[in-house]
Amino acid sequence: MWLKKILDFLGGPEEPEEEKTPAREDKKPITLKEEAKPSSPPPKTPKIKPPEEELQLEKRSPYVKKILKEFYIPYRHSFDTQRATEGLLLLVEFLDQEGDCPSIVRNSKEPEERLLNKLASPFQKVSLKEHSLNVAREIVKLINPGLTPESQNSFSEPLIPEGVIIALGHDLGKIPSVRDQKFYLKADHPILSALKLEEIFSKVTPPHWIENAKDCIKNHHRPSSTTYTTLTTYKPLETLLKEADRRARELEILKCHPDLKPRPPKTWPDPKKILQLIVPLINKIQPNNKFAAFSWGSIIFVQPDALYDAAKKLAIEEKIVSWDLLLESEKRRIEIQIVDALRKERMLAEEIPQGLYGRVCEIEYPKRTTSMILVPIKIEALEKLPSQIIRTYKHGHLAKIQSVKINPLKPPWERRPFFK
Repeated sequence: MWLKKILDFLGGPEEPEEEKTPAREDKKPITLKEEAKPSSPPPKTPKIKPPEEELQLEKRSPYVKKILKEFYIPYRHSFDTQRATEGLLLLVEFLDQEGDCPSIVRNSKEPEERLLNKLASPFQKVSLKEHSLNVAREIVKLINPGLTPESQNSFSEPLIPEGVIIALGHDLGKIPSVRDQKFYLKADHPILSALKLEEIFSKVTPPHWIENAKDCIKNHHRPSSTTYTTLTTYKPLETLLKEADRRARELEILKCHPDLKPRPPKTWPDPKKILQLIVPLINKIQPNNKFAAFSWGSIIFVQPDALYDAAKKLAIEEKIVSWDLLLESEKRRIEIQIVDALRKERMLAEEIPQGLYGRVCEIEYPKRTTSMILVPIKIEALEKLPSQIIRTYKHGHLAKIQSVKINPLKPPWERRPFFK
């Protein structure tokens, strides 16, 4: 008690009063109608013009309009992001103005000139710009697997702008205004085409792949060193350009020659039919002291060129259109395809690795030994008894052969592609 009195006398701390909170006013819940309106209206989104209006298609020529509708509008995003739109317009307009010339040039140095003796004149009426459009259609089918059910390529849509550009520009060097320049007279049309494409795209900001596109155009008539499926691993667009060009040419030939038939996709040429054409040539000397095939023991050794000539003869007999058989640059690739077909049917007497068209053989004569590339085939693959074939006596230097040796295969890293 005394302690409490002392504290009261000294004036102890007063107990804090409870804070009084103001009474909350009852408010109605805010409804959508009562929400405050924004101080300024939201900005209006600009109207996006359709590509037809943006490109002014109604003012374009029918050829330009057709190309833009088929290739640019469906793949507009890829063209725009790769900065290929302006160059495409310049290229198409140049083709439209000067591409009415024939798609085959009458020049003895051109590989296609020799075809004019085999094909009728209506084929020459296919204009260059029409052929370029056909190639562009075929290359898009090859790139985009969704367009054709039989396509097995896994290339994506971003490749389409470059594919369309190289397809439309691969034959620019055949246009008279390009060929007539004195500086370019000695060059062939693939190089002229690449130079013209470079000139067109120098007027705008070129896409990042323009150098690769020029290389594809330069190489589209050069020999293929291996099969189509192998090349796609390394240079897909270069290979697809060759394939699209081949398909377009075959369609153009069929349009002018309705009596011909398109080449079956994978079942032609038939190796059995090719060997039937080889049988009459076994052990016989051809003009210029050459031979097509000869027998040695249980093996028939065949020249790769004889297989190629037999495929051409078979195409004529069956009225099959094959553009590859008309181009010397594709000769080795055709021979590789025939050897692949022989391997699949188990007709080869010795292994020939995929991508090669023969084995190196040493033929021994009394005073010399000759090395050449031959295709060893089992004698029973010819569907004739060995006695019926061996009974054919050898002529000329074939009768002097003392031995035939097939050289062992080199490791893959030491092999070189065969070119003639």
